[in-house]
Amino acid sequence: MSHGKSFITAAGLLSERLWRCVFRLEDYDKKSAEEFRLRKNKPMIAVCSGRNVNTGCTVFEEDIKETLARCTASSFHTFGEQIKKGYVTAPCGHRLGICGANGVNSADDITSLNLRIAKEAENISLKITDTLIRRGMDNILVISPSGGGKTTFLRDLAKNLSKLYRVSVADERCELFPVSNSEPVFDPLFCDVISGMDKKTAVERLICSMTPQIVVMDELYGERDRQAFLSAAGTGCFVAAGIHGVDLSDVMKRNDMGDLIDRFGYIVEIRCAKGERSYRLLKSEEENEIAGRFIDSGSVS
Repeated sequence: MSHGKSFITAAGLLSERLWRCVFRLEDYDKKSAEEFRLRKNKPMIAVCSGRNVNTGCTVFEEDIKETLARCTASSFHTFGEQIKKGYVTAPCGHRLGICGANGVNSADDITSLNLRIAKEAENISLKITDTLIRRGMDNILVISPSGGGKTTFLRDLAKNLSKLYRVSVADERCELFPVSNSEPVFDPLFCDVISGMDKKTAVERLICSMTPQIVVMDELYGERDRQAFLSAAGTGCFVAAGIHGVDLSDVMKRNDMGDLIDRFGYIVEIRCAKGERSYRLLKSEEENEIAGRFIDSGSVS
């Protein structure tokens, strides 16, 4: 799905009044749009290449309810469990973040929404994939702040690796390879995908049934995801996963994941500056060496 189409399908999930508003954005903002942020009684913000662009359109309660209805096919009950977790996987693979009062038990409780635009960037991982294959596979940890491009990079990495390896994907939040109307939004190429299931259970099923050489996971967070990684890494296959952080030293400070760094042979740090993302690959020379050294990099607008 091209970025132009991604923008159109995401905008179409907003209330009618708001989608008319976003189509008045400058062309370069439309092309670089990443999120639409809705806060009740505040102006809607479009995040474009990391910049907050004020659309000038105030968000009212009716806009929030209409946007939620469009993202859930007007069925709050059907998506109740996802909503309680703070997000909804919307049509065309877009993701709706949800905040509000009382644990968000009804649409009346919602005070803000964040519609993240699903998009694909082909071959952004190609230089790094070639380096991994040339030097020998190992566990791979992809680091960036929230919204920094981990999911997009991991999706492309999984596809490129699947050309040579048996790759299985544990897609708990339906972001790596989302499905819309029973059809994949992004072509998984030769990957075998389980989506909408907790990582640990998905990993157990994939290892038993699909004999993967590499398991790809979305973001690692908390004890359950830690156990999911350990259950996969101890079975003879490699793991590629994402994690929130500014860089490697930032992740090292985390109580839940910092001590797992030694289990990853490769680290990919994603940086974003002036609307361009760069990808830096690090590899430890020794088991206890964490800082590693620069191997390869690439960038994409």
